[in-house]
Amino acid sequence: MKYVFFTLLLISASTAQAETLKPELRELYLNSCVGQEESMRGYCECTLEGLESQYSSKQMSKQFADQDSDAFSSPEFQAILSQCESKLSE
Repeated sequence: MKYVFFTLLLISASTAQAETLKPELRELYLNSCVGQEESMRGYCECTLEGLESQYSSKQMSKQFADQDSDAFSSPEFQAILSQCESKLSE
């Protein structure tokens, strides 16, 4: 996953009122995550949905803004990634 982009995305999303990211930020995340590999779309959608279900926009910003934080190795984050691994082969 592109941590620099993800961090910028989450910081930008921190002002959103809703619990999910704004549609344009969701699309930006998905486009960046998928890149040139359309086969990644299912995985990327799954990770985004998992993050949105686990964290509010404000929480995501706080947890993931610092690349050196333990957020990326947290059990919650790892569970989201694990749950989505099956989407890689679809």
